[in-house]
Amino acid sequence: METLFTRLEEASHAGDVNSLKELLNQDKHLLEKVNGRTSVGDNPLHIAAMLGHADFVREVIYCKPELVKELNGQGLSPLHLATAHGHVTVVKELLMDGSDLCLISEEQEGLLPLHIAVKKRTVIVKE
Repeated sequence: METLFTRLEEASHAGDVNSLKELLNQDKHLLEKVNGRTSVGDNPLHIAAMLGHADFVREVIYCKPELVKELNGQGLSPLHLATAHGHVTVVKELLMDGSDLCLISEEQEGLLPLHIAVKKRTVIVKE
């Protein structure tokens, strides 16, 4: 039987904002309960940020802004994942509430999102 958590993970992978809203209508606290429940150990914001789903990222931040500071099983924030994959629009969405997210270092090597962008040779900001 498909659980709400499985459906949330699928919506995150697809960037399906409508599915996210439907799931939150079924359980308004779903994003608060999601810690560690996805098959890959990422929260929905990690998944959407890594895949470049800016609209989904925006909606998750609106519903549960605390998720922007959570680290996944590899010690990476959503901002680390977005920078590593070169998703400029997602990076800008994540930084809307404050640039202090730039100071969150990943756990293994202590790298900031900017370090990861340079390491991956990803251009992050274009004006």
